[in-house]
Amino acid sequence: MTKLFSIKQRGIVAAALLALAIACPALAAAPPGERLERKREADLLAARAADAFLQGRYGDVLSPGTSALAIYEAIGDEAGEANVLHDLGRAERKLANYREAARWHQRALDLALRNGDRAGQGTALIDLGDVHERRKDHPGAISFYRKALELLRLPEDWREAGRALRQIGDIYVVRGEFEDAYDAYGRALRYAEEGRDPAAIAEGRDYTGYFYRQLGDYEKAADLHRRALEAAAEIPEAQERSRTRARALNHLGLCTAKLASVAATGEDVAAAAKQYREAVRLEEEALREARAANDRWRQGYVLRALAQIHRELGELSSGADASREFAESLARADEAIALAGEMKEKEWEGLGLHQKGIALALLGRHEEGLAAFREAIGIWEAAGDLQGTGQAWQMIAHRIHEARGKDPEALEAYEKARGIFERIRAFEHVAAVHLSQGALFERQGEPGKAKASYLASIEALESVRSRLTSEEHKIAFFERRQGPYEALISLLARLYREGGRREDGALALHVSERARGRAMLDLLQGASSRIRGGVDTATIAREADIRARLRSLSGELLRERDPAKSVALKAALDRLSLEQNGFFRELERKYPSYARLKNPRPLTVEEIRGNVLGEGERLLEYFVGEGGTFLFIVSRNGLEALRSIPAGKRELAAKVVALRRPFERIKTAGSFQELEKFDLALAHDLYDLLLAPAEEHVRGATQILIVPHGPLFHLPFELLVRDVGVRPVPEGVIFGRFETPRYAIDAFPPMAYALSASLLDPELRRTTDGAGMGALLAFGNPTPELPGGKRRGVRMRRGQRILLSGLPNAEREARDVASLYGDGTNVYLGRDATKERFLAEAGRYRSLLLSTHGILDEREPMYSGLVFAPRPGEEDGSLLETHEIFNIRLGADLVTLSACEVGLGRIRDGEGLIGMGQAFLYAGASSLVVSLWSVYDPSTAQLITGFHGHVRDDPARKARALRESKLKTFGTRETPESGPPLSYAHPFFWAPFVLFRGP
Repeated sequence: MTKLFSIKQRGIVAAALLALAIACPALAAAPPGERLERKREADLLAARAADAFLQGRYGDVLSPGTSALAIYEAIGDEAGEANVLHDLGRAERKLANYREAARWHQRALDLALRNGDRAGQGTALIDLGDVHERRKDHPGAISFYRKALELLRLPEDWREAGRALRQIGDIYVVRGEFEDAYDAYGRALRYAEEGRDPAAIAEGRDYTGYFYRQLGDYEKAADLHRRALEAAAEIPEAQERSRTRARALNHLGLCTAKLASVAATGEDVAAAAKQYREAVRLEEEALREARAANDRWRQGYVLRALAQIHRELGELSSGADASREFAESLARADEAIALAGEMKEKEWEGLGLHQKGIALALLGRHEEGLAAFREAIGIWEAAGDLQGTGQAWQMIAHRIHEARGKDPEALEAYEKARGIFERIRAFEHVAAVHLSQGALFERQGEPGKAKASYLASIEALESVRSRLTSEEHKIAFFERRQGPYEALISLLARLYREGGRREDGALALHVSERARGRAMLDLLQGASSRIRGGVDTATIAREADIRARLRSLSGELLRERDPAKSVALKAALDRLSLEQNGFFRELERKYPSYARLKNPRPLTVEEIRGNVLGEGERLLEYFVGEGGTFLFIVSRNGLEALRSIPAGKRELAAKVVALRRPFERIKTAGSFQELEKFDLALAHDLYDLLLAPAEEHVRGATQILIVPHGPLFHLPFELLVRDVGVRPVPEGVIFGRFETPRYAIDAFPPMAYALSASLLDPELRRTTDGAGMGALLAFGNPTPELPGGKRRGVRMRRGQRILLSGLPNAEREARDVASLYGDGTNVYLGRDATKERFLAEAGRYRSLLLSTHGILDEREPMYSGLVFAPRPGEEDGSLLETHEIFNIRLGADLVTLSACEVGLGRIRDGEGLIGMGQAFLYAGASSLVVSLWSVYDPSTAQLITGFHGHVRDDPARKARALRESKLKTFGTRETPESGPPLSYAHPFFWAPFVLFRGP
């Protein structure tokens, strides 16, 4: 149908151009009045063509457009000619007539070159880039976009420059090159903001929101789309305002659906259904706005979004409700296909058929669904869209063949999809196919093949993540993509449980370490250019050279289309990879800590058993997945047990948040009243889930080493309740009822924590004999309040100023602790507690105590920090940022951070604890004490002073020392001048501090 239509249009165009070519000399010589009349005629035809394009009637653009073009050429109106060439090319692009589109845009480029029209050249180059992008020739497209950017000037050409950057961003997102995409989208948004155009600002925010949605950070994406709506409200013209609102609402609806899918994965079905219905409401509103703006292009987007959302809501439902949602999904897909047919938008027809195929499959109409997918494949193959073809085969495998139990056919379709995705280097899609194949093999009873598929999925995902450099982007990417790790661990746990094969359990622990190690340590590579402490300059230079050559060769390989040259580039990459491996082996010998930071290596069970654990120690490592949690218990004898815990990420996160809520609210409540809400029954429930399965394995142990995961990093396990109400409630004592339970601190051996078992490798230890080192360096209350109760502040990297209260008890704590050590101590208080003094002296003491404020940067943990005294002449405190701590060389056996919340960081799937704790351990501290919530000064001073008293007497037994100090604090009652005594038995007073162990 499209080919016949194109032939007819070509004939009309040829006839019109021939007739006007004959008339050209006469028109050129015509009187001015006649030429003006013909220009008006051409302008009207051009306006009709432009209006048809805006309404999505792309086929109706060609006749008036070519007639206008012929007149403009005849009367010598090159500005009109350029505009019409642009519109004709855009219409042909929409009609998938890419050869014709390229011809029109090339004519526009030639015209601009002839006239020295720099801006016109830029526009034509962007249009030609778009033609190549639609043909899926991404290297060619980027080449045209970059040529355009070289020509365009700022600020006058900011609109076209922004268009080129957004197109570049779209390509990089598709290729999984998120860092380059973020840079392109960010620059486009910045140009719009500098241009102060609300419509362009809204568009820039929507594109950036799309980036975060593809990355997996749906909350941030939704926030950007809401901000796009705010910008849209400032657009004065009604049609443009409706058009902009439609786009933002469309994207916001898709983000809301993504958040609903996350809730559904966490089995919160009611919340998920509510969010899906909100997503439908947003899309329906977007559809109304698009119709008000006569924006059929956006209507197509929204109809496909509604088809998807109704389908996902149906999958969450059951019975008649599910069938109703699937039928609505099919109806919306049919509307989208019909609209695409009217607009002659073949790509959109394929997308609509894709949604239709899924809806039909879910309605049990599998043959019809298969036909829809095959029709879509025909469109993708004709357009050269390999990604669309691969996704269709992926859906045929999953929705058609697997749904009917046709496993061989499903595997064949998956192989077709995987081959296509590997060809275009779409590794995230490769990972998804491997994951689906693994599940299919597992269901068929072929665990060996399932293991191989899950491992291949992990490798593909990590190849995408390795190209990310931003900490924030790595976190967001990995948060939603732990499926292969969880699937493999779950399979191995089942095999271990059924067959008792220790090697399956050992491999599961190794995968757990790989998941947390890669995520946690790769995140730090975002700050790697700043982390160089202790490494010679020649090594840093060689590392940078290898990295630059890898980046350059990888880029060349992505752009190369000559098969022979591609083979040569791959061989060069292989040689360079061997060189890099040799460099890392050398680095491991010379600078093991730095090497592990740059090239994480998870330990095996044998290495953990033989090199990490001491006599009588037990390791409890948790892996929190979507469907459940796994507990690994390791002793000097090896893996003793692998337990499955029937609570997944969402449930555990909700329980931990609820348990901590009173500690969080006390900061704003300003009184202890909130602490009464601490839920002892919930603490008992968490004990049964997390610690009860380990009880039989820790009897007689001298120390427990806990490796948390995800939300469990926020939880001091010592406050979990083994037995409720074992002692009577004392009368007339505030918080007296919290003296009655038996907490884990009493029921379990002393506890210490680790960021991962692999970070305890003794090869990472920096040895020092301690000769000539001082006993203690202490800093206390570096930001005392100013006269009149005025508070000091500290300024963060992005300009925020945070006001800080004074910490008078911190001064007393620092003095009291120092008095325990006698000679070899140095104490700095108030304005003397400067960052410069700490940096100059920290490496010369065996123990460091920092009684100060800790400031967390949730977005970029590397810019979190510890507050020190103001610099001379300034009022605000000075911040020692986390990335700076990595470059300090310490020989400290112990660092105590007696500060507010310094241990939290931002905890997400696979991330582990990112923050100052890891920085101090990397810098050379053997162990670290940090707090997990804002602390109460009097109880903290007692606890920290008591802890250091025990450590001074027995430095090798820090976990026992902290436990004994906590138990003593637990038994303390503070007696005010008036009123009843206050019991420190409440976990708020004694539980915030935890001990992290280094290598």
